[in-house]
Amino acid sequence: MIRPFPALLALCAASLPAAAAEAPPAGLTLGTDSVAIPFANAAPDGGPLTGSPRILVRFDGGRATAFIMDTGSQGVVVSRDVWSPPPGAPALRPGHIVYTSSGVVLSGSFYDAALAIGSGAATAVLRVPALVVDRQGCRPRARACVPHGNAAHVAMFGVGFGQEGAGQPEGAPPTNPFLNVVSINGRPVTLAARGYVITPHGVTLGLTRDNTAGFRFAALERDEAGGDWRPIRATITVNGVSGPATVLNDTGIRYMYLRPPPGADVRTVPEAEAPLACVRFKPCAAAGTRIRVAFGDPSAPALVYDVAIGRDGLPDPDAAAPEWVTVLNERPEGFVNTGYHFFNAYSYLYDDADGYVGFRANPEREPGRR
Repeated sequence: MIRPFPALLALCAASLPAAAAEAPPAGLTLGTDSVAIPFANAAPDGGPLTGSPRILVRFDGGRATAFIMDTGSQGVVVSRDVWSPPPGAPALRPGHIVYTSSGVVLSGSFYDAALAIGSGAATAVLRVPALVVDRQGCRPRARACVPHGNAAHVAMFGVGFGQEGAGQPEGAPPTNPFLNVVSINGRPVTLAARGYVITPHGVTLGLTRDNTAGFRFAALERDEAGGDWRPIRATITVNGVSGPATVLNDTGIRYMYLRPPPGADVRTVPEAEAPLACVRFKPCAAAGTRIRVAFGDPSAPALVYDVAIGRDGLPDPDAAAPEWVTVLNERPEGFVNTGYHFFNAYSYLYDDADGYVGFRANPEREPGRR
């Protein structure tokens, strides 16, 4: 774990409105089937996430491999050194995916795959097209990418939504493994309540009355053309200037991306003074920057999340704070990618059947732990 930079302290506080809903909205489809899958890298003492969460995945009954569970992308992406399709298996179609945070572009072909996750009395089998990649290219001005013709060590488990417009043209429910469960604990199922709940310790597939209790919900907008839900709507306020935005709660990165609303004055750290990560992921927001994200309806937000950079240049010990904030070029609409530390403060729910996200405070959160 790389701690926050002394010059870039990020203090974080998040809160649910006082009238947080204790019951799911009337339009939420609930079922009775669910399964809880622990993260392979969950802290043994119940502590916070200290890296992107990983789950153990077995292809066609083979050996288990730890995949990054990524809410910032969609689809299973794997290189041939991790899994190769059975001899004679036909490719479904060519495909590619872009990871915008790094600038990596992976290309290959889709193959039908049966994936088993979990172990013991908590297992599930998922069936989706998996993108088996052979080549790695880079976007112009990529932040962390080296092109080569032999992609290796790729094991990504993309379970997000609304990313078709971010270089993921195949990113839709048919390629999301968590939405294509075919059996739980050896019993065939068809989940009516397609969705999941993420905590710092694991993920639960299938929404029920019990595992949705205590969440505060925000409705999503339907993308009819893509057959998916659009990114989360929010209002962001940066140094006192507010504007509409979209938000990505992303388990795949450890920092925050911020595109401030037009008119917001955001100072950044000069490159000559910036730590190494801020040279690669420049520019970084400077001390004194204050960020507020109100998820959902601005008149009744599901969650208000605050980040303030500063406070005497001391390292921030809060497990919910991003490690730094990279400032993106200004556009008409704001954007925030929270990074994975957000999930240490709040459990996160995604409902694909009806189009909701939800947030619930983690009672086990211990401020000051990283």
